[in-house]
Formats: sequence, structure tokens, C-alpha cells
Amino acid sequence: MARIPYRVVSDADGVWLKSSGDLYDLAWMERSQLQQYVRLHAPGTTVAIYGGGFAANETIKVYFQTPKNGELVATTNATGAFSVKLSIPTSYNPSTRYLIHAISTSGTDRASGLFKFSIPTFAACNSSNIYGELPYGQAIYFDGDHFATNETVDIIWNYQQPGQFLLAKMQCFFNFFSLEKSVPGIPGQGAVTIAAIGETSHLVLTTTLIIDAAISNNLYNASAGASVNVNGGGFGAGDTITLSLSGKAVATTTSASDGTFASTFLVPAISGAGNLTLTATDTTANITASQPFYYTPTITVSPNVVHNGDSVTVIGKHFGANAQILVFGNSNFYLTANANGSFSTTVVLSWYQPGSYNLTVEDISSSIQVSAPFVVQ
Repeated sequence: MARIPYRVVSDADGVWLKSSGDLYDLAWMERSQLQQYVRLHAPGTTVAIYGGGFAANETIKVYFQTPKNGELVATTNATGAFSVKLSIPTSYNPSTRYLIHAISTSGTDRASGLFKFSIPTFAACNSSNIYGELPYGQAIYFDGDHFATNETVDIIWNYQQPGQFLLAKMQCFFNFFSLEKSVPGIPGQGAVTIAAIGETSHLVLTTTLIIDAAISNNLYNASAGASVNVNGGGFGAGDTITLSLSGKAVATTTSASDGTFASTFLVPAISGAGNLTLTATDTTANITASQPFYYTPTITVSPNVVHNGDSVTVIGKHFGANAQILVFGNSNFYLTANANGSFSTTVVLSWYQPGSYNLTVEDISSSIQVSAPFVVQ
């Protein structure tokens, strides 16, 4: 069978170069080992190069793709083998086929081995590993891998679009980076392209997110007259935003050029159930965003001055409609509020010493607890 100048073999630890072989061996090695076991390396890493089948005690020059990338000089042992640690360039063209070459100084023996860069990755998700669509203001986690060793990566928001800006810089830990940011505003909600650009490798990876309009407020629950701060994003630029509490308008404001807004409203008195919905509406852009808001429920204990063993009536208002209620006492028990968020029940106050106490109940759906005082004589 015809001879050829060299054959190429690769394993999981590095690249093997051998200076002789035949066509049958080359085809078999490429099919069974080369394509399956060529190890992938990130830019800027160091790779072990192993050579064999050269003349004994001869000088070998080893280089990546071209001598311009720098040559390492090695001397083969008595069996014609050698090994070196070769530094891989920090940048590359993903469409280029790269080789590692070993050539004897005499030029008689030479070998080449295929080199493949590891495929870089970049992704964005929330804490629940949800990708693709996230609301304004939520924490977003960026992860990238197989960038150049310890390089700085720029995270560009709205990449190559009007309003593009640098969201963050992050230095890789070896070839990996991870960081957390809050989802910034984008007017009119919709798709945004985010890029991770390696400052050394010049790698550019992008991912796309759908940013939904969303609102947040500083109080989970509040009583009548309380001042509530509301922030929102993902709305139209410069549009009128109406805030409503279960359909009742409580404030209006105008969004900024980036589709965000900040406003304040006073909680109105209500007469029914306390599980409400806070909604921000942008009629111009036809965008709405909502979130739960709870009116702080109340309870009364009557009578509130008793003796040990007496029964009292507990009346609750403004709990969630049809919510399950937990009543704490010597023997805890559950009951269900009506559609208006109200209930009335009797509690026997046993095993109490004289003193002042609080009777506590909890709305299971909202985890809100409220108490009312009573005195045991």
C-alpha cells in the first residue's frame, strides 16, 4: 500500500503527531479517533503536544498554524518521541481550520495535528432557569464559557440597535464568567439583543430576550391611607400610565423615554375582600402589567376583657375572598372566609393566667397575620 509522509492521531489529553504511516492507517485513525477524540480547547490555554516516529535525538520545531504564532523547540528522545506545552493564541476565526505542526530542522520529518477550539457559549436566564422571556426589573443571570483565559467580557444591551449601551464588564475566571444584573427597561416591551464581546479574543456571542412590561411596589400589604411607591418598565416612551387598584384609578403618571415610570398612590378604604390587583395601563401602547396587592385585614375580639375559660367572638374583615384562615390559640383551627373576605367565629380562651394577650389569625393564601388584644382578669 502507498506510503504517505505522516499520519495524525489525537487523544483526550492533547495532540499526538507521528511522522510516518500509510493511507489505510490514516483513514482508520481519522474515522475512529481523530474526529471523536480531538480535545477542544479555549483560546489562551496551554496544550500538551506529543510527537512520535521521528528520528532519535533530532531537533523539532512545533508551532500553531504558522511560525508567526511562535515556535517551540524540542529534542526527541532515543525512541524518536517528544512532548512540549504549546500556548494557544487568545483570538481566532471560528471559520478557519487550524493545525499544529511539528517539523524537524532537517525538514525530513514533519507531522500535523488537527486543533479545534471549544465552542463558546453565552446565555441569559432568571433564577428559575427560565430563558427567552423575562419581565422588567427581574434579576437576570448571564453565563459565558470558553472565552480567552482571564479576559474581560463586555455585556452589551440592545446590541447594534438604537440605544445600545454597555450593561456590564466581567472578567473571566479562567475561561468562564457569570454575573447578575436587573433587567433594564426597553420602551414598548419586545425583543432585545444582548452581546457578550471578549476584549482579548474578540469573540462576539449574542442572545435574545423578550422583555415584558412589569411593575413592582414597596409594600406587600397596606391599610387605608398608606402611601405606596410603584415602579414599572416595558411601557411606551412618554405615554400616560394609569394605576388602578382592582379597577379603581388611584394615580396617573407619564413614562420616561426608556419606558419606565415611578409613581405614588394612597391606598383607598375598601368594603370587601382584601386580595386586590394593582394594574398599570398604557392605553397608547396597549400595554398592561399587574401584580397582587393586599389590603391589610383586621380582626376584633369581643369581649376583649375576659376570665380564663370564657368564650369570645372573633370577627375578621378584608381577608382574601374565600381564603382559608388559621386561628392560633390553645388549639389551632382553620375556617374559611366568605366571598367578601369576612368571617365570624367563637374561640374559647382556656389555660390563660391573668394578663394581656394577642389573638392572632393568618390568611393562608397571602401569609398575612393580624392580631387583636385581649385581657384575662
